[in-house]
Parts: sequence; structure tokens; C-alpha cells
Amino acid sequence: MFKPAYYLYPLFVTIAPLGWGQLHLIAGSPHEKYTQTYAAGLFRLEDDGSVKLVRELVPKSPGAGWINISYDLQKALIQTGDANLIVVDFETAKDIKTCTQSDDPGGRRGYGEQWLSNPPAYGPSFEWVATSADPKDRVVRGMLLDPGVSCADSFANRPLDSVRYALKDGRVGPGDVVFDMGLDIVLADSPDKVDYGQVYAKSIALGYTVPRDLLASTQWLSDLSINDSQVFCITLAPPGAYRSYRVLVFRKSDKTWHVLRTPSEIGPDLRGFGRYIAATEKNRMSPKNPKSAGK
Repeated sequence: MFKPAYYLYPLFVTIAPLGWGQLHLIAGSPHEKYTQTYAAGLFRLEDDGSVKLVRELVPKSPGAGWINISYDLQKALIQTGDANLIVVDFETAKDIKTCTQSDDPGGRRGYGEQWLSNPPAYGPSFEWVATSADPKDRVVRGMLLDPGVSCADSFANRPLDSVRYALKDGRVGPGDVVFDMGLDIVLADSPDKVDYGQVYAKSIALGYTVPRDLLASTQWLSDLSINDSQVFCITLAPPGAYRSYRVLVFRKSDKTWHVLRTPSEIGPDLRGFGRYIAATEKNRMSPKNPKSAGK
């Protein structure tokens, strides 16, 4: 099976003088022992078509364990294997802040839900759910992305309703390699209740309600695919039947819901690029669709 030397991660543009742009890519090479951990570097596409390494963001050891981006914030965040958090700025194409992740002083820990956000009370942030043995004892722990704020002053606990401002631009990188943590959501699934179809995260209503005619079943599993300034996009699928998926898009400009139809047989990975959505096409292996060499 062909194994690429580098998996390419999100690309972004920095605007140079005279209106010309430079194309940069964040790329990572899988760790020798763990597919979720890899080195990461910042590359630039030169005028002659060659790709040049601008700087190494994370060495192979400890490696980058998780990465997320926001085109709204014009930032990327890399979480390393030794719990460092590296903020990369799109406009300068530089890593502008590095902090060691600070856990809740009260002993609450994160268990896999984390995201970028822009809550009005705090500004651009990296956030995660921190909890104890009691699931009701939950807070949102956050770190400010602003390089002008010291690491010591960047971390604080926030109200649980901060989940309303979670941002997600979709899945980053190849789906079979990337550790895709995000915010878990659920839909109210009792047709006889007033809030049927309302979207919740950690029992907090996110302010979106799927119309009844778009909910063909009450047994959907939900995934927050994209949430940015343009759309709120979720993927629904019955348990164990991912070929019956449904992608629903709430367009924020006119506050209307739409069904996004794709040629994918199985629920696709989605990415938001400003006014556009990109979707992978996944098909079961068959004589017509043999195993992909680039899987």
C-alpha cells in the first residue's frame, strides 16, 4: 500500500504587497509508533512550483497530537505530544504563541472534547470540556490565543454555556489518521416534545432547531461537522447505518436549512472554506471501486 511521506494539512493564504498571495501549507509526517502523533512543519509554495520548508513547528518527538484551524479567526492551533499548545497565525505565517496546557486547579480533566472558539466575553480561544467523576461537575477550560497575553494569564475556567461559541471548520487531514476531537452534540428526539429537533451540547441549547420535515427518523446519531460565520452544518446517521446519512446545512445569511447531497455512499468528511464546503467521497470497496492507493 502506498504511504505518502507527508500528509498535507490545511492550507492558507497570506496577502503580500500588490495584492499577490503566498500559499502556505501545514504538513505532518506520522509518528513512527503512533498514527495520531506526527512531526509538523510550515511549507511555502514558491513561484517555480517547488515547496520549501519555512520552519519546523513541532519535531517528530514529541510530535503533534492534534490540530485545528479557523478561517474566521485566521489561526491554527497545534497540540503537541507533551501538552504544548502552539498558535499559528495565517497573516504572518508564523507561530505566534506557545503555552503548556494548564489543567483546572480543582482537578477537573479534559476527556476528548476540544475546539477553537470566539466567545464575546473572552475573544479568540482554545477551549475544552473539563470534568470530574461527577458528569454534572463540568466547566469549559479556555486559553486565549492573543500573543499579547502571557501564558500565565491565558488560562481560566469559563461557564459551560461557552460551548455555544464553538467553531469547527470540519475534519483536518486524512480521516483514517487524524485524531478528530470536537464538541459532541445531540438532537432532541421526542416528536411529542416542543424542543424536538433542537441541537444541544452538554445540555446547553446551541440556538438551532432542525425542521421536523428534515428529521426522517428519531434515531439519528449527530455530528457537528462545521460551525463558522457562514454555516452551521451537522451530519446525521442512524446507528450502524452510515450509508443512510444526511448532511444538513443551516445557512446563516438567510437563516434557512438545506440538505447537502453528495455522491458519497458513506457519510463524508466535510470541510468549510469560507463560502464553500468541500466533501470527501467514500465508497465501499468493489471491483468498480478498488482500494485506494492513497488511503
